[in-house]
Amino acid sequence: MENVKYLLSLFFSFIGGFSFYYWIWIRLVKGWNKERFLNFYRTENKEERLLIVVPTQKIHNTSPNVITTHEDAMAQAELQCEFIKYGITHDIVLDRDVTDQLLRERNIILICGPGGNSVTQKLYNHNSHGIPVKFVNKNGAWSIINLDGHPWNRDESSNDTDYGILVRTNNPWSRSHNLNKWLVLGAGIEGLGTWGAIHFISQKTKELWGELKSKKVEKRNPRFWAIIKASRNKSQSPTTSICECGSI
Repeated sequence: MENVKYLLSLFFSFIGGFSFYYWIWIRLVKGWNKERFLNFYRTENKEERLLIVVPTQKIHNTSPNVITTHEDAMAQAELQCEFIKYGITHDIVLDRDVTDQLLRERNIILICGPGGNSVTQKLYNHNSHGIPVKFVNKNGAWSIINLDGHPWNRDESSNDTDYGILVRTNNPWSRSHNLNKWLVLGAGIEGLGTWGAIHFISQKTKELWGELKSKKVEKRNPRFWAIIKASRNKSQSPTTSICECGSI
């Protein structure tokens, strides 16, 4: 009987110890995940509000890179959920309502490409945006062009795969006023690519940092570009991977 009590005592001690260390491990993992996420959205003070710029809904949607309402909205919602979880204060504004003052004074997240978001188009028209990858529209079809001039094109025969650009760089509108704000861009050829790019910087920051580390991207103020492949995953967030990336 004493042996049974002893064995039971050992068993419950083991379970208790395992539970305690598992709890510690979960806390550490959550802490690492939070730190990895926050490194992309650092602000000078906790009261500073980030600005998420979303595309104005279009009545029609007849060409690539024009807002796909559902997928752009899902990208926005996914990012906002993470902001709420980590206590990041932010505002949402339509691209048509963005003022020059907001562009100068705020850290900005742009959702959607230049065909759907006029501020993204304005960014690419800025003479000091410094983004080495770009969108090109040829005969009504959009492509993403990398540093070597290679085009990443959506498969016209399928709506299940898309490509997007993910960028974090200096806010070009604030630099001329010495405000040193940053800008994040998540933009796809179609809405699926936009969702994939935002999904990567909101949900897959561990994998993203692994890639950025290999490119020697600065951790305190990460400036980088990445081309993201997004594949449809039923009603869930898209399956995503990095095609290529580099520092800015």
